[in-house]
Amino acid sequence: MKILIAGAGEVGFELSKVLSEENHDVTVLDERQSCLQRVIENLDVLTVEGNATSPNSLIEAGARQADLMVAVTSVDEVNIIASMMAKRLGVKSVIARVRNQELSQPDTPITPSELGIDVLIHPEESAAAEIHQLIKRASASDVVNLADGRLQMIGLRVEKNSDVVNQTLADLASNYDHLSFRVIAISRRGSTIIPRGNNRLMALDHIFIVTKTEHVQELVTATGHRNETLRKVMIAGGSEVGGGAEMGD
Repeated sequence: MKILIAGAGEVGFELSKVLSEENHDVTVLDERQSCLQRVIENLDVLTVEGNATSPNSLIEAGARQADLMVAVTSVDEVNIIASMMAKRLGVKSVIARVRNQELSQPDTPITPSELGIDVLIHPEESAAAEIHQLIKRASASDVVNLADGRLQMIGLRVEKNSDVVNQTLADLASNYDHLSFRVIAISRRGSTIIPRGNNRLMALDHIFIVTKTEHVQELVTATGHRNETLRKVMIAGGSEVGGGAEMGD
C-alpha cells in the first residue's frame, strides 16, 4: 500500500516506523528539515520537504498515487486543508488528526467527509473515552468497543480463586454456552498464546475476549473478579483529556 504521512513529529515518526516495518510504501511530508532528518537517519521511507497545504508538495510526495494519507501535523487547519487537497488529488482514503471538537460532534454543520476526511481522530477525546471504559470495567485491563458498542474486546486477568482455572477453552465454551464469546489471545509470563480448544487456563493468565457487551459482566465474574463499581474518582489534570474523562451513569 502506498501511504503518505503529513507530519514528521512524534506521531508521524512512530506511524512511519510501524507502517514501513509492515512493508508499506511510505512517504513522509514535512516542512521542517530537522524532523525529516530524524526520519531519514532512522527509517527506510521516502521524505519530501514541503508544506502539507501546498498542492505541489502533495503531488511531489505522491498524493496522486497514494492509497492512503494520514495527516498528523500539530495544526488542525493544516490537517484539514491537506485532507481536502489530497482527496481532490485522488488519494483513496484520508485519516486526519483534528482536535477541534466541533467536527467530532454528531450535530456538526460540516461533516468530516465533506472536508475529505474518511476517519477523524480526536486524540484527547479518544483517550478520555478509553479511560471512561476502563473505569466502567474496573476489573479489565483493556476495553475496546466494536460494532458501534454492540461488542467489546476486554482484557482480564484470571484470578487464583476463579472457577475457570485449569479449565480448557473447550470446557469454558461448554460451561458458558449461553454466552456469545471467544478467547482470542492468552498472555502468559511474557509470551502470547494463540488459543486452541485444548489450551488450559492458568491462574494469573491475561486473556483477551471478544463478546457481546451484555455478556461482559458474567465473564468478568467467571474470571474471579468481584462486581465492584467505582464511585469516587480523582482526576489529576484539567487538560482536554482530564476534562473529557468524567464518568457517565
